[in-house]
Amino acid sequence: MSRIAVIPRISLTWLLVAQVLVIIPHLTHLPLWIIGLWLGSAAWRIQIFRMRARYPNAWAKGALMLAAALGVFLSRGSLIGLDAGVVLLVAAFVLKLLEMRTRRDALVLIFLGFFVVVTAYLFDDSMLMAFYSLLPVTAMLAALIGLQQSSLATSGLSESMTPADIADLSRSAALAFRASFNGETPPRSELYWRALTLDRFDGRRWSQSDYAEFGPAAQWQKRGEILSYSIVMQPSAQRWLFALDVAETNLEQTRQMSDFRLQRRQPVDRSLIYQATSWPQAVRESQPAPGTLRRALQLPPQGEPRSRAWAEQLKRDYPQPEQLVQALLSHFNREPFAYTLRPPTLGENNIDDFLFETRSGFCAHYAGAMTYVLRAAGIPARVVAGYQGGEYNPAGNYVQVRQFDAHAWVEYWQEGQGWVSVDPTFQVAPELIEMGLEEALADEQSFLEDSPFSPLRYRNLSWLNELRLAWDNI
Repeated sequence: MSRIAVIPRISLTWLLVAQVLVIIPHLTHLPLWIIGLWLGSAAWRIQIFRMRARYPNAWAKGALMLAAALGVFLSRGSLIGLDAGVVLLVAAFVLKLLEMRTRRDALVLIFLGFFVVVTAYLFDDSMLMAFYSLLPVTAMLAALIGLQQSSLATSGLSESMTPADIADLSRSAALAFRASFNGETPPRSELYWRALTLDRFDGRRWSQSDYAEFGPAAQWQKRGEILSYSIVMQPSAQRWLFALDVAETNLEQTRQMSDFRLQRRQPVDRSLIYQATSWPQAVRESQPAPGTLRRALQLPPQGEPRSRAWAEQLKRDYPQPEQLVQALLSHFNREPFAYTLRPPTLGENNIDDFLFETRSGFCAHYAGAMTYVLRAAGIPARVVAGYQGGEYNPAGNYVQVRQFDAHAWVEYWQEGQGWVSVDPTFQVAPELIEMGLEEALADEQSFLEDSPFSPLRYRNLSWLNELRLAWDNI
């Protein structure tokens, strides 16, 4: 949720298109197995993006390289020379797709693609080829632009979450948005600003599924108090908006997605003002589609043996979902768990290590661990990522929400009630929810420790704080 490390969807799409366009001019002198190699690599890469496959390990990458070299030797009779060299280069261009993890890897792939485009002139230097080469070059430039645009969101939420991401955000005082209510402002403890619903887990990272992007709007019933408010949102380079549950807006080109978030058709690349109306007591999906619950029970096939065993024990002791949830919340409150931005390093079974060894972390640790245990116990659950609370500015009668207010909580599905929100972090650090991150970290003294000159660190000086709030209102 901080500096973007994963390859965004738009860049990956353009990279796949670019690879096709780069390879086409070489088809007249490439062996047919290169086509199969690209199809397999592209399919594998897409499954990696969808969190349904893992990156190839060192052994797999070594085997693929050896197989490619053997294919070149069998088809060209040598590993040197013009023909063999170009085939090896194209094979490397294709296989690089599989090990691409970071923006730097994507840049290497793009620059390698430019080089492959140039090698096509060794076989055809006609004017037609010159015009055609503009197509792959344009596609690679589009992928490059996609990478640059995604890196604009250097201190905001991204499409997936690990604990380290929330930790990075907690060190940033950058403004995310301001909210002005029509009427009395709700207490800070009730301000849970939803951005994303993360229902897919690969063992390390929580992310949103493709279904949330393309599925129909969720079904829900309006109940209870109505909250009306306006949001002034800072540029995020993302398409989702921030709102309290469950929200509607009349903003153009914006709709409510199947996971209850609000999303625009285009990214927010400049300040955006919109009105929203929320029903905090709404009943959310009392009868969801079977696929929704199935996705909310997904877990990796292996890993976290202690957490799985504990979930089975909880299920035997508390056969009713609500009882099990309350028992889990009580466990976080009763046992010596701690809230910190300096958690110990976790091992391969990171949830086991957190729950039974270190017991120290922040909201992403608690939300991720609780969701995992609930799923292992057969209760559909998912992580919600967004922001919590915000600082009230009496000078302008609005709430300002900053990146260090980033938060993650849990919602689970219960028959007859639909999705119910719970916050395990509140059981460990209620001061975080009621007063903010600064109070929660008072003993640790790690609030904005990387920004010693930030006026937010000196809110205890009333005159300076009033001056800061007045200037912000201006």
